[in-house]
Amino acid sequence: MIYKKGASFPHPVYYENTSSYQEGFFEFDVLNLSEDKNYYIFTFEYEIQSKFIMDLLRNEQAYLNIIIQSNDNFFSRINYNETMIKIPKNRLSLNKKTEVQLQIQSKQEVYFSETQELTTFYNEFKKDIVVPKNSLLGFSNTVRYDGKGNKPLLLFEYETDPELKSEFKVDLRPETIVLVFKDEKYRMKEFNKNLSNMYVYAGLSQSLIQFINNYGKDEEYVDLESLSSSNLDVLDQKLFELLESKNVDHISLEEIDEIIYKITDNIVGKYVEAVREVNNYEY
Repeated sequence: MIYKKGASFPHPVYYENTSSYQEGFFEFDVLNLSEDKNYYIFTFEYEIQSKFIMDLLRNEQAYLNIIIQSNDNFFSRINYNETMIKIPKNRLSLNKKTEVQLQIQSKQEVYFSETQELTTFYNEFKKDIVVPKNSLLGFSNTVRYDGKGNKPLLLFEYETDPELKSEFKVDLRPETIVLVFKDEKYRMKEFNKNLSNMYVYAGLSQSLIQFINNYGKDEEYVDLESLSSSNLDVLDQKLFELLESKNVDHISLEEIDEIIYKITDNIVGKYVEAVREVNNYEY
């Protein structure tokens, strides 16, 4: 099953904004969905900021499951650092709304006595917490797919165009936000990936402004509760579902920066830290 924020558990569970851990960041994204004659092929990435959870995975005390909930529910264990899975088409249908999530499950009993990552609520009794084998330890955000478009799970794409008249531009296409560079060097791929956050910020800003222009009805404001995702263009539907997943119920031109803050995880702060890291880089 797919878990949502706010679910209750008898032991600490790791997810975004969890009340069990001091910080909870478990970000999951499907980078590409392709297919051949017999298989759907999901390429994905994830980031978990908890050292305690990552140590459990590295030491094979816990494992990851990928959960796909649609007409035909599917789940499979994936190996640590695995970023691709092939699913037989006879096991899964993607022609209706589908949600994808990563979950962490205990492979053996898990003890919390040594971790310093839990909130102070657990200080007095964390030494007594023993989570049984095959218990849920954490879950990611969900990625949604509704069967529309050729790139249903992809929001951003990157391209290089030597003929570009500037070093960088945002190209809003029907299904994706394309970040276009005059030269690959401007992507700075040899450094921390969060340096690209400044480009992502620009892409989100332009796409949200376009969203407001499309649905604001001559106003600089959109009430998301008045929209139906089934009536939106593909890119706008992806933005709508991202906003909805972050509990945003309206957007306006005046609040673009605040909205980007809500729908991303400290995108500016991570960019600043990446710049500081480059400043200390030894050439």
